[in-house]
Amino acid sequence: MLAMMPHGSCFLWNHVLTNLHVSSDTVIAISYFSIPTMMFLERHKMNEDARSIAILFASFILSCGLGHLVTAWNIWHTDYWLEGSIKLVTATISAYTAIELYSKIPLFLSVHKRLEVSEQKVQTDELTGMPNRRALNRELAQIIEDSNLKAESLDFFGDVEIHHALLLADLDGFKSINDNFGHPIGDLVLQEIAKRLLDSTQMGNISIARLGGDEFAALISFCNEDKVLALAQEIRTIVCGYADSNAYAATLGISIGFQLFSPGDPTVKAEEIYAAADRALYHAKESGKGKISWTNPHAETIYGVRYQQV
Repeated sequence: MLAMMPHGSCFLWNHVLTNLHVSSDTVIAISYFSIPTMMFLERHKMNEDARSIAILFASFILSCGLGHLVTAWNIWHTDYWLEGSIKLVTATISAYTAIELYSKIPLFLSVHKRLEVSEQKVQTDELTGMPNRRALNRELAQIIEDSNLKAESLDFFGDVEIHHALLLADLDGFKSINDNFGHPIGDLVLQEIAKRLLDSTQMGNISIARLGGDEFAALISFCNEDKVLALAQEIRTIVCGYADSNAYAATLGISIGFQLFSPGDPTVKAEEIYAAADRALYHAKESGKGKISWTNPHAETIYGVRYQQV
């Protein structure tokens, strides 16, 4: 094709291809050089093992970048010995890097796995195996973020008023179990209660957690007041049923408070939801314990209180 072109056109075409070749190699070289630069700037975040691999990898990238620069240089010069030397260095570094990576990658992968396990442990209550306060806080924040929905997104619920809810529960009479039977028995009671609560709330829109001590919590998404009341009564039934079947837990009861909050409300804040649910729980305890108390999100400081015999 080039042979059929006029001499001037052929020269111009070769000039264009040469510039394209040089430009491409230069851009590639600059990109290669930028990677070690970024690694150098972030070196303080690396441990010793990662730093040694990073140095090898940076050396490999730099040698590749130099190779592209020398290739561009040799468009006009004939320093092929220089290009060969750079390629020899690149081959040596790349081979050594590959050997080091072969021995280190399994370690890095196991570290990543251990980090995942550690993160799971951080969000799990050690005594009961339930999610802990950290896990509940994260889920509450996620629900608030995800539920910024437009009103029409909730049309499929019809005329039913839809909320989310945070429920806080506090065991009544638990201190006497520790005092009379010792903390090991108290720990066993908490484990048994936790197991029963987890077994009874295996639903996609309910998350239950232990906040610490004898305090538990549940987060219920896309619900209404009646559904939360039903869950609260179910929790009371579980605890009272356990107390009836165990002599050392005969004094055990539970007080519950919950706060409803609306999906899509941009003014909702997690700490305010916690505070309102805690006030409702305090109100339940002050009303004689064993109560379920809640606030109406559309009224001011109006509490409902319900007590049903099990």
